[in-house]
Amino acid sequence: MRVFGKINIIGLDNGYGNIKTANGIFPASVTCCEAEPAHAQDVLVYDGKYYVIGAGHREFTLDKVGNQDHYLLTLAGIGQELWCNQLTTAAVHLAVGLPLTWVGDQREQFRAYLSQNRHVDFNWRGIDYHVDLVGVDVYAQGYSAVISELRKFTGANMLCDIGNGTMIVMAINDRKPVLEQCFTEKYGTYQCVLKAREALTRLCGRTVPDVTIEQVMREGTADAAPEYVQVIREAAADYAAEIMRKLREHEYDPKTMRLWIVGGGGCLIRNFGQYDPNRVTIIGDIHASAKGYEYLAERRLLREARARGKRFCARRFASTRRNPPTGRRCGCCVKCGRNSTCAMRMLSWRRSMHTMGKRGKAASIISSGRKSAALSAKRWQHHPRLCSTCFDVLGKHRQRHRRTRTRRTRPISTICWI
Repeated sequence: MRVFGKINIIGLDNGYGNIKTANGIFPASVTCCEAEPAHAQDVLVYDGKYYVIGAGHREFTLDKVGNQDHYLLTLAGIGQELWCNQLTTAAVHLAVGLPLTWVGDQREQFRAYLSQNRHVDFNWRGIDYHVDLVGVDVYAQGYSAVISELRKFTGANMLCDIGNGTMIVMAINDRKPVLEQCFTEKYGTYQCVLKAREALTRLCGRTVPDVTIEQVMREGTADAAPEYVQVIREAAADYAAEIMRKLREHEYDPKTMRLWIVGGGGCLIRNFGQYDPNRVTIIGDIHASAKGYEYLAERRLLREARARGKRFCARRFASTRRNPPTGRRCGCCVKCGRNSTCAMRMLSWRRSMHTMGKRGKAASIISSGRKSAALSAKRWQHHPRLCSTCFDVLGKHRQRHRRTRTRRTRPISTICWI
């Protein structure tokens, strides 16, 4: 979770197998109960009904807004992330994703679906949460997972996001996605589970729990009979070979392109695939997409805040000598998000106030003749934008520390309140 002013940005990777946040993960299935479950731990209470989260496997559907399952899983994901950050009441800005080929058609519909309630009260794992949903952003899956590594995408690259239900293939040339070479296929890791289950029934005459199959897929082995593990390994190797074949069908050339694999299916390629480690990068962070959604949402909110600051500063204000300079501004305060004046202009204004006598000296925090109270230009090189409130608090704090003859100063982040 990222914090932008008073807004908590929560990224949710709404997968068909698992719901991932930046700090948590749980199976994506919902079971409605008439009464409170006796032994279930992951219980969501919403609108007077009880829902057990994570029991069973959810059916694959192309439309995520056809029922309330995704909305309930989203509430559980919000509760999970707020619990990790020790919050029960928060203003939340959601950042979610859809396959790139679906974003154009389903973005507005999915945003309206998740924004159906402005204020939501629910109980997750025995804790009451009160959430104000202030916004929803929908981004393309896959691309957000590599946003932190995008500077390495020089030349021709191919991105493969292997999820539980779908596989997303995207060509990225010089950090830019090629829309004509973006594909979504229903060939996620659950297809590998089905293949392994069918092979066990055909060759061994037995059925093995899915949790055992998934453990072999993740780790390469499991606590089961060796003949069962071998059958599962062969099915996983066939699935990994089929993934590489599908990539070649989408114009992947291992000699001229670099391959990036993200999502939960990356462990299958790592354990059972045949590839060149020097030209194939597997990102093993299962939370990479959720973290990427949060990063993109924070950048968008920051751009909007700066744009509002520029429009506000474009006006002509009738300022006097005793008021802080308002004619030129440079965006938003880097600490509190308010409209800020250029730090060096603020510094020069404080010094000019000292020339106005005792009244100006009393109003001014910074004096050119007192080194302790003045904030040096070198300090402002690291923090070029602060609003007048943060500027005053920092100046007063440093002046107080000089009177006590203490060289140590508190960091800026501990003296700025929003």
